[in-house]
Amino acid sequence: MKKVVLCLVAFAVVASLLLTSCSGSTTTSQSAETSTTVKTTLAAPFTTPVTTQSSTTTESGKWWSKFGTPQYGGSINVYAQSLDTVGFDPISFFGGMYSGYWRETLFYYDWTLDRNIWSFPGGFSPPEYLKGLLAEKWEWTGPTTVQVKIREGVKWQNKPPVNGRELTAQDIQYNYDRTLGTGSGFTEPSPMAGMLSNIERVVAVDKYTVEFRLKNSGATSIFQIVTNGMGATSFVPPEWVEQGDLTNWQYAVGTGPWILSELVIGNSMTLVRNGDYWGYDERYPENKLPYLDSIKIVAIPDTSTAIASLRSGRIDLTVTAGAFTWQQAEALLKTNPEIGQRLLPDPSTSIGFRVDKKPFDDIRVRKAMQMAIDRKAIAKTIYGGYVDGKPAGMMTPLLTDWTVPYDEWPEDLKAEYSYNPEKAKQLLKEAGYPDGFKTHVLMPPTISSELMQVVKAYFQEVGIDMEIRVMEQSAFQAYLAEGKHEQLTGDRFSGMIDTPTGCLQRRISSSAENYTRNNDPVFDELYNRLISATTMEEAKNISKEADLYTLRQHWSVNICPACTPIFWRNTIKGYSGEFMFFPNTAGATWARLWLAK
Repeated sequence: MKKVVLCLVAFAVVASLLLTSCSGSTTTSQSAETSTTVKTTLAAPFTTPVTTQSSTTTESGKWWSKFGTPQYGGSINVYAQSLDTVGFDPISFFGGMYSGYWRETLFYYDWTLDRNIWSFPGGFSPPEYLKGLLAEKWEWTGPTTVQVKIREGVKWQNKPPVNGRELTAQDIQYNYDRTLGTGSGFTEPSPMAGMLSNIERVVAVDKYTVEFRLKNSGATSIFQIVTNGMGATSFVPPEWVEQGDLTNWQYAVGTGPWILSELVIGNSMTLVRNGDYWGYDERYPENKLPYLDSIKIVAIPDTSTAIASLRSGRIDLTVTAGAFTWQQAEALLKTNPEIGQRLLPDPSTSIGFRVDKKPFDDIRVRKAMQMAIDRKAIAKTIYGGYVDGKPAGMMTPLLTDWTVPYDEWPEDLKAEYSYNPEKAKQLLKEAGYPDGFKTHVLMPPTISSELMQVVKAYFQEVGIDMEIRVMEQSAFQAYLAEGKHEQLTGDRFSGMIDTPTGCLQRRISSSAENYTRNNDPVFDELYNRLISATTMEEAKNISKEADLYTLRQHWSVNICPACTPIFWRNTIKGYSGEFMFFPNTAGATWARLWLAK
């Protein structure tokens, strides 16, 4: 009977989601038929290739020839949930918000890479799939030193306060000094310094060469040089900082392909083509970038309105992960099959334990709560069957070189993450809680309340009464940082698409994000071995060992990685559903897209 009740709860949640979507399905048979049709078209989020992207060679032998000949001109409108916070200063917490349109980084994604090799599904891509942007080349010159040569002739945008002067290595050093507090008049680290914790100093060797001096000689040190952390690795001119007004959008300046021409906070942002931009298209080397004349980012808080705007052509593209549901994706494909869409992998919702407090200091309690969850049922209902319900460790299962996929887990570990309410009750009894206990979970509004209600029901089945408490996002983060949480916390620290070191760092005892408050010297040592590994192969093996270790400790209940759709109109060319619209890479991505005419 309890299982029947749980199934009814789960399906009630899904029914509620369907009612709020645009699907309009009225019968079970219609819903099933639509689902079957859609799933033969939508790309599964946890396969590396993009199924809408064919690698078949064309007459030119290039996979991208299917997009046709690039065209110049035109404007596109892009959906944003909010434009309430737009940052300009890369060393402030919100400094990376949207400013990647006019600022640039040393490295970018290899836009020529066949998407059947790597489809750029999220915020992190392995270094082998990156290439230089402002950086022309780089090399290790010692165990802890890397020299990067920047491109000659790159100019700051031709507007005050720099008026088109050339970018130099001294500019790069200035930015790192300002972020890290290591010189150029800066003595205190900025809020972004923690993202670059392995960089000791960045020094201009000559006009076009900077040297990165690292604290650690490990092979994974390269992650902090060639990957992007919010605004910490994109650059502003010293003159902009020294003029003092860092909040006025009219002074926003960088080396990027777009110039900010208008900003109405909470409403829209307009960017126009930088006619003096230095870059060329890797796929068409004779073509100067960007192709489009302008981009307008439009804030539409209501997702139903956003979908209607996409249908009508008011919006051309949505790239906000987590904004839309799979139900909306199904409905949109049914009514507008010409609109491209992709299901991107999304981190797993997880529930972190305060392992230094009772009853969660007992691993039997943690295992019991892990075994109380029916992940396959959640995958079929909450996530529409678009994910398989297999749990993950800290990292996305897409990073196969760095984490052990579920199918390769030891059988005893699989059993600990399998739905087994009777075994869960037995473990609770052995731990001294035969009648269960009461607890609460603190979570931000970004965690799905529907999912948490289902999780609550599963816990109730084994005798655990969990109260759900929602706290505003910034207050939630401050509360956890101060260690005021006492029981459970809802987060998304499982199946993350981040650097392997960045994922695992969240569980070391000294981490500010170690909200579980575990103090495990074994794991700390594994992490130290990881960042000290001298080869990538060694680092990958240690990463797998460390990720498995976190799974065995059950520091959190890991549900299963989820999925989130993005959409684009078929008039946009040069695009395959890549998720590259992060603060430091957005401008470079937009520069390589064009409109069909």
